Amino acid sequence: MGKAKRRKKLNPNYGKPTSQDDLGDKKGAIADLNKAIELQPDDADAYYNRGNVRIELGDKQGAIADLNKAIELQPDYALAYSNRGVVRSELGDKQGAIADYNKAIKLQPDYALAYSNRGHVRSELGDKKGAIADLNKAIELQPDYAKAYINRGAVRDDLGDKKGAIADLNKAIELKPDYADAYNNRGNVRDDLGDKKGAIADLNKAIELQPDYPQAYSNRGVVRSELGDKQGAIADYNKAIKLQPDLALAYSNRGLVRSELGNKKGAIADYNKAIELQPDLALAYNNRGLVRLKLGDKQGAIEDLQKAAKLFEAQGQMAYYEKAMELWYKVIVTTW
Repeated sequence: MGKAKRRKKLNPNYGKPTSQDDLGDKKGAIADLNKAIELQPDDADAYYNRGNVRIELGDKQGAIADLNKAIELQPDYALAYSNRGVVRSELGDKQGAIADYNKAIKLQPDYALAYSNRGHVRSELGDKKGAIADLNKAIELQPDYAKAYINRGAVRDDLGDKKGAIADLNKAIELKPDYADAYNNRGNVRDDLGDKKGAIADLNKAIELQPDYPQAYSNRGVVRSELGDKQGAIADYNKAIKLQPDLALAYSNRGLVRSELGNKKGAIADYNKAIELQPDLALAYNNRGLVRLKLGDKQGAIEDLQKAAKLFEAQGQMAYYEKAMELWYKVIVTTW
């Protein structure tokens, strides 16, 4: 079951501030907003805008503090609830994010962005039906909302509706032709449908539009490996890792190709790193177990396959769970 894994992008969104940040001067925007707050400490918009700039700067705790203050000053501030939901989700507080999106929608029932973002979190929590309902509503409210189409496409893909996913991603690209995430996701679906040439074309386009897009390099590496271009795959994984050193999937996928090329030691090193970065990455345990078995480390293989099976089961990937258990049983039998 040595299979590479891809990553699709789902896109939460938040309301943009109106300040120097629109020109890319984030430090200048923070300075301006600090001054505005100093002059008018009860200005909810200033806290809201500063929170948004802090989101873009990666200061999530600072963003939460500012959005809390904006809500304290203006309890009916729907955009502040929605944006705080984005940050809470990114910090792992999915239920807190849902609560914020619920509040935003209650305050502003026609708020398409809040429906789209709630759909994103519902999908992450496994509520695919709820996610589809939210994304349908977002699109009904705002038919030109490209991010809602890409997010619905991702959920449809998860549900096995590949044609529906392609239709949504086509629409996202029609609405926003420079949307790198849409090309990345469509490339993944095309690969699933066996259209390797179309997948490569889409992933090339995603990289052309966004040359620092690590997931697109990693995903192209998967397709290149499937096409037999192992060195091209390695080059793509190397690039993905250079751009994002904590991208566990790229290490896991590179480990698979290294194993296929006979570099078992390099494969083990990559799987170790992938597991260090993402301890619940079941496929990394599974594939490391297979390499350990080939190296004669049966006990290590048993432990890895057992761990992989438990993770697959917990994550609802029952087909992978059954395969991992089958492999585990075979190793147990041959060991005894």
